[in-house]
Amino acid sequence: MKKIQLIVLMVMISVNSFAMNFGEITVFTRYLVNDNNADPAANHFTGVRISSAVNIIQSNMMTETFPIEKISTIAIVSGQREYSLPTDTFALQRVLIDNKLLPQKSIAKLDDDNSWQVAGDSQTPTCYYVKHTTASVIGFNVIPSTTNSVIMTIQYVAMPSTLSNDSDIPFDGLTRLEPFHFGLCFGAAALLCYQDNRSADGDRYWLIYNSIVKNMDTTIRLTPDWQSGVSAISQ
Repeated sequence: MKKIQLIVLMVMISVNSFAMNFGEITVFTRYLVNDNNADPAANHFTGVRISSAVNIIQSNMMTETFPIEKISTIAIVSGQREYSLPTDTFALQRVLIDNKLLPQKSIAKLDDDNSWQVAGDSQTPTCYYVKHTTASVIGFNVIPSTTNSVIMTIQYVAMPSTLSNDSDIPFDGLTRLEPFHFGLCFGAAALLCYQDNRSADGDRYWLIYNSIVKNMDTTIRLTPDWQSGVSAISQ
């Protein structure tokens, strides 16, 4: 483990800054797999294979750590039960209607009461469900009916944008995730080595990658000032 930590530290020092764009990531990945020939035509791995590996790893890091959180608002329409979620939605965290928190229920649980699908209009839903069909949608246990402006606010884990241009920054450019950019290089290098039947190199890089992901998962939501059970004292 100490050897892995030393390697990671050396990589961090070798990079000019924590932030790496897609072009720098592909270059460093080629360096790790020993495929950085002066003549690009002599390289073993195509640009498409490098790009695919990096984007696969970015998606994997997202599913392991949930690093990108977003908030979106949707206007509730009277008589409409279901609404499309943002296209980059991976998982919902919180749903509110006019700042009131709604619990989530599965459709199977809602089916305990067969009347929910034919329920008459109700001004305010009391829970929501999610359908993952061709496009993910959110729906309510009752059909909302209101003449007032009602806003649904959703907090969700978002999928990162695909990296394609050299200037693209991983994880939608979030500054707090810059220290983990080099994890993409080790993860992608591991995949490429496995594809090339270089399992020893792949295992070594995958071990380093997993160490980075573990550190990322335990640190990206640290709140050092939070104190459990401490309440404010009136002056």
